[in-house]
Amino acid sequence: MKPLEPLEVPLDGVHLIEASAGTGKTYTITTLFLRLLIERRLEVRQILVVTFTRAATAELRDRIRRRLAAALRRFDERALDETGGAPSGDEVIEGLLARSVARGALDDDRARLRDAVRGFDEAAVFTIHGFCQRVLRDRAFESGQPFAVELVKDEGLLARDIAADFWTNAMYDADPVVVEGVGKKALPADLAELHARVGAATRLLPEAEALRASLEPLCAARDAAFESAARMWRDEREAIVRELTVDGRLKKNEYDPGKIQREWAPSFDMYFAKSPPGAAPDKLEKLRPETLLSGTKKAHADQPPTHDFFGRCAALLDADEALDEALAQVLVGFERGAVEHIRRELRRRHAAANTQSYDALLERVREALAGEGGERLAAQLRADYPAALIDEFQDTDPVQYASFKRIYIDAVEEAQGGDASSRPALFLIGDPKQAIYSFRGADIFAYLSAAKVIGGERGHTLGRSYRSDGALIAALNTLFSAADRPFLLDEIEYRPVDTACAHARLVADTGSGVEWLFISSAEPDADGASKRKSKRNNDVGEDVPARVAAEIVGLLRSGATIEVRLGETRRVEARDVAVLCRSNEQAAKTQDALRALGVPSMELASGASHDSAAFAAAGVEPRGELWAAMLDTKQSWDDLVTRHAPSTAVRQQILDNSLDNAVLVSPRGATVTVRIVPDDAQVRLVVADEGPGLSDEDKVRATRRFWRARPDHSGTGLGLAIAEALARGSG
Repeated sequence: MKPLEPLEVPLDGVHLIEASAGTGKTYTITTLFLRLLIERRLEVRQILVVTFTRAATAELRDRIRRRLAAALRRFDERALDETGGAPSGDEVIEGLLARSVARGALDDDRARLRDAVRGFDEAAVFTIHGFCQRVLRDRAFESGQPFAVELVKDEGLLARDIAADFWTNAMYDADPVVVEGVGKKALPADLAELHARVGAATRLLPEAEALRASLEPLCAARDAAFESAARMWRDEREAIVRELTVDGRLKKNEYDPGKIQREWAPSFDMYFAKSPPGAAPDKLEKLRPETLLSGTKKAHADQPPTHDFFGRCAALLDADEALDEALAQVLVGFERGAVEHIRRELRRRHAAANTQSYDALLERVREALAGEGGERLAAQLRADYPAALIDEFQDTDPVQYASFKRIYIDAVEEAQGGDASSRPALFLIGDPKQAIYSFRGADIFAYLSAAKVIGGERGHTLGRSYRSDGALIAALNTLFSAADRPFLLDEIEYRPVDTACAHARLVADTGSGVEWLFISSAEPDADGASKRKSKRNNDVGEDVPARVAAEIVGLLRSGATIEVRLGETRRVEARDVAVLCRSNEQAAKTQDALRALGVPSMELASGASHDSAAFAAAGVEPRGELWAAMLDTKQSWDDLVTRHAPSTAVRQQILDNSLDNAVLVSPRGATVTVRIVPDDAQVRLVVADEGPGLSDEDKVRATRRFWRARPDHSGTGLGLAIAEALARGSG
């Protein structure tokens, strides 16, 4: 791979751009958009931009629009000022302007930019689901899909119902061995979760059917071995115990006579009394002849215990292992069958109800492109979108990659040698280091497959960080470059980057960059002696949130400054601080500690699970017309958001958050009131939230813990969601 030259990279063919965090990925996307518009002469509606969340889509639309507007201003200035006007400071815009002037196309390019800004509502910036929905709607005949399909955001409940039916039908008349060894290890909830993890199109292995038929002889062999050993234990129990405990032939640390009498023998009594047998006692392994031989003292090496019972125990344990191995295969077959059944049944039920899940959108597009009319559909999509920019490509799964490959990559390979202006362009922008975390179902091997197909000549890197200080970048370069395979796979390399900010932007007397706080698990008892106290992994102790809060307050009061732009600094504020926690419980405790010290905070990314990571971010401050408008009770919510939100991205975030949560978790008959109350230099959000409360199922489905709206879990929780969106959007 080579460093990306944004003004020189060809605007045709397939390109892979590896962009580590903070290296200007969005800036690069807007640069490519500008070049495609001016140099490839494409319209805004012909440049497909795909990312993976609605918030990212809104931000990307806003960034592209603002970059187009900045380019238009600079081109207009140049046209009105023969001396060239003042440089914009944007090297890309200046480079495009110089080329435009050299071609004698300044007026034409200005007109293109002006049309692009005015018609930007037509820009094809989508989430991956939004793009697939557009394809199926606009190309219904070619894709073979119905015109009007209702989208179902969450099909988890339906999948769990199907899984429960499958499990019940399979286990109703199953052998007790199967119920114990398979059914209890793969309950309906487990099967539904497995289906969700596997996804809609992952190939399932092994291909072979479940080995249910092979269980019968194995069960018979195990039962026969059990009856043989059980009969001998009942008939000769005292002789067996005596051989294990008398004469001192066995090593005491392994075969303690007292424990054999008090613990081993009673456990064998219980085990051999059951029919069918349960799990064998752990100590039964100690009775294998070879194990007894190794546990015999050297002085009695030629006289190990030789009772026939021990051989029968070995035969029983071997039969148990063989049955367990077969049951493991049956379990795999059962899980495979469950996933296939859930897939088929979901599709059937969706078809019957004329509904479709969001994930099914991706699968339907892939199927349409792979089907009989796939080549025609791909050609039409290339005509609609001659160029595509895929953001966060590391989050691509095999289904998504298969669709983009069919539309663009296959066509580029077939069109080699033709006119570059007529060849499609596909830019895949992402960071494979993030794909290992499987965000949004990402598959690292989908990314690696694309990288292999594209090859090194069309691979580019962004090698400068504009987000992190030089010291941090140097530390990361040192840490990851020292490892041979820092991300386990040879194909994922760590490529060192430099930084645009060599100095530290935070100026504060905080000591070293990283400080470790060690908390002793020993506490003094009443006599002052140290007494050990057990702590759970997630238990940070009662004093840690208070210490964190005190550190934050100390930083805010220290006069520390932060550089927000080159040469421009301001004092560190509460909104500059974030606290990363392991769980929602820890985040809540930290918020309480901050609140006690007068530091406002909000929980930004908590899930319904108490085991999920959470952020507590400090600082909510008033800003501009939005807050003044909130105090005007005569304005409608829609008017307020549309007219006064500070940016398109914020408006989209507020509306999306509100609408999504209203649809997902608000019961009927609920009312929500949000009031903004000025309080000196800050603002208090007062939420009145009335309603019947959320069901347990809705609590699980909610993307944030809205049900914490009240201690008794009443209310819709939507009020807090709106308040959170407003506070976050206000800066």
